[in-house]
Amino acid sequence: MSPEVVGSQESKQDREKLAVLNCPHSVGFHPDRLVIVDLDENSASYCKTARTHMVVPCMNSNRVYIVEVDENEMKLVKTIGPELLKHYDISCPYAVHVLPLKGAPVHIATMGDTYGNGKGDFLLIDRNSFEIRERHNRTGFTGFGGDFSFQTRRNLLIASEWGHPRLFRDGFTRSEIENGAFAKCSNFLLVSESFGSQLHVWQISPGILKESIDLGPFDGCLITTVRFLHNPECNHAFACSAVGSSVFHLYMNSLTEKWSADKVFQVKTIQVENWLSPEMPALLTDLVISMEDRFAYVAGWLHGCIWQLDISDPFRISVLTKVAFFFSQGVLTLFYLKFTFWIMHAKDYFEVKVVLGGLLGGISEAFVKSPLLFQMGQPREFGFPEMGKSTPRTPRVATTIRGTNFRGGPAFLQLSVDGKRLYVGNSFYKQWDSQFYPELIANGGQIARIDIGGGGRMSLSDSFLIDLKDMEGGPYLARDLRFFNGDSTSDNFL
Repeated sequence: MSPEVVGSQESKQDREKLAVLNCPHSVGFHPDRLVIVDLDENSASYCKTARTHMVVPCMNSNRVYIVEVDENEMKLVKTIGPELLKHYDISCPYAVHVLPLKGAPVHIATMGDTYGNGKGDFLLIDRNSFEIRERHNRTGFTGFGGDFSFQTRRNLLIASEWGHPRLFRDGFTRSEIENGAFAKCSNFLLVSESFGSQLHVWQISPGILKESIDLGPFDGCLITTVRFLHNPECNHAFACSAVGSSVFHLYMNSLTEKWSADKVFQVKTIQVENWLSPEMPALLTDLVISMEDRFAYVAGWLHGCIWQLDISDPFRISVLTKVAFFFSQGVLTLFYLKFTFWIMHAKDYFEVKVVLGGLLGGISEAFVKSPLLFQMGQPREFGFPEMGKSTPRTPRVATTIRGTNFRGGPAFLQLSVDGKRLYVGNSFYKQWDSQFYPELIANGGQIARIDIGGGGRMSLSDSFLIDLKDMEGGPYLARDLRFFNGDSTSDNFL
């Protein structure tokens, strides 16, 4: 595959200078905001909000706002209210994508029906008039909705499953956690009824459900992200699950046109004490693919890690780099480790020792009970104790960025078109933020940046931090960063 960005000149574009950031209010006392942030290091307002505009959150209010965005201003041009969504028996609008075709409608994935029960459907909006388009020749809906991604040349999309909005809007219940939400055990089947574990292949136009792929009740539980490769000639995609903490490779048989999914990467749960559950998952919340389709980056929100996967050959995934964010009462420490290996079977997956702390605020510190270690070669080669041996609590060393402690864990990712800067936000979903990282609700969200050098080496930038703690009317959370000149998650090619 060519090292250039497929089908475009975006690898030669100027470095990103402005971005739009979605900022939900952490408590809800004030309206949410869309913010334009300055990413230009030579600007006097570097890492500051350049201009703001208010917006009501879509997932909880069942509204869709159309905002005209320019480099210097934003303007609200239309509101699609909950009464219109109710007419179509849909709610909880979530993911938005647009086909690179003239006149093609905007697709918005919805996750619930009028009553908040799970229902995977799509709302189509005319890209010129912003009126709702009626869907013709559609064939039903799926049990759950979630994220989705286009394969435009094949006239299809793949959609994932979250769960019932009326349930996940309140976060994980103690009953779900105690009955195995974070552990692969017999009780997990009681919990899995709340969440989905399937991927659905849809024909885009007309809207026809072609097939569904079951990823398993635990490994595939709650798929947060689906991404196709950017090369329109490739029928390959990747998806990551939150509860199952797994990454799946999706591919189509060119003869039968049937789709398959292979689990190619999984992060094991860590045995902990003084936490909600005796086992803590990584909770994979986001996955981005570089424009040349060479690397995928995966965020583990609770473990505080970002993995860099070499996906040049989608059937032979290689883990190149892991950056770990060690948290302690809102403090971030980063370490770097590089290694390469081929993942062929689930038994080959391995972990590093992870230091945990400060994830639940007022509750006692969580710490590793029996660290899970790298099992490729001898663990001592990496400076870790032998498998199964308990270790005392590790002293925490505060790491700051621009004089400020980083809060929470890596929740969402955005990659520059040249693949050299990975932006990392610490908020995933407000209700889950308050459950796992309450300091985000109290002090607001942040965005850090990881610089990617030659050979894919990743290092935390000590000069970049967007902190929304003191934004007027806050605190606000930070989520869904989009660049004006394009990014690795928004663009789709024909």
